[in-house]
Amino acid sequence: MKIHYTFLLSYLILLVSCNSTETDQQSKKSDSVHNPVESTRLPSETLQTTAVKAKYSEIIKIDYLKNKEILDILPLLPDSAMTSWEWKKEEREGWVRSLAANNQFTDTTKNYNTINKLTPNYFETLVVDGLWTVALYKLSENHYIVITNDIVGDGYDINAFEVKDQQIQAISVDNLIGTKPGDLLLKNNSEKCKSFISEKDMGMFTYDFSDPDIIRIYCDYLTKKENSACFKGNEVTLKFNKDLKRFDFIKISWRDRPVYD
Repeated sequence: MKIHYTFLLSYLILLVSCNSTETDQQSKKSDSVHNPVESTRLPSETLQTTAVKAKYSEIIKIDYLKNKEILDILPLLPDSAMTSWEWKKEEREGWVRSLAANNQFTDTTKNYNTINKLTPNYFETLVVDGLWTVALYKLSENHYIVITNDIVGDGYDINAFEVKDQQIQAISVDNLIGTKPGDLLLKNNSEKCKSFISEKDMGMFTYDFSDPDIIRIYCDYLTKKENSACFKGNEVTLKFNKDLKRFDFIKISWRDRPVYD
């Protein structure tokens, strides 16, 4: 019996020792699972700096004095002259003040309100899904006719104003430009010819207000080869008449259809 107890005691000691070893191994394994090696991370300051650097920012230089007349008109325009997008009066005022002080501004909105063309009498910017333009026709010192064109995918919205000594008043576009271009272009008033052109199709005509004295209105859907039996041309040219504050008809011509790559 003594030998038996001795054997039993030895067996118990061995069993406890094995369990202890296994428990230690499991504990180490558990610690390894619940305390993984931390991945390398950039300090928060570095992350913030990286984010700032990634943000779009571009300095655009503009000669304010050279373009002063057209730029100073922008804050005077009502919001109704730009209904397809938003450029608040306060934003326009601040933008022009920045140009007056520094001859530059910082563009932080890529592909939105991006200036496409600027001359002393014409401003064109890319917006949303089209263009927005404003043209200046000078009557006398601090006295202008102003035409805006809000061009979107399905047409355009033209507005006209008279500005004198920083006071702005809306005027009739029809009285300013006159007869609808489709009526001027028609050579044959047959129903067949009229069906080629529709004043309701707002995207049919393109208005070019970029010249300080001339407006060109054209329709690239019409070509001399295919439509000369019905139309005198596809482009109407008008010239600014300062005395009458309107644009007079000059000529009709055929304009070559542009070739796109």
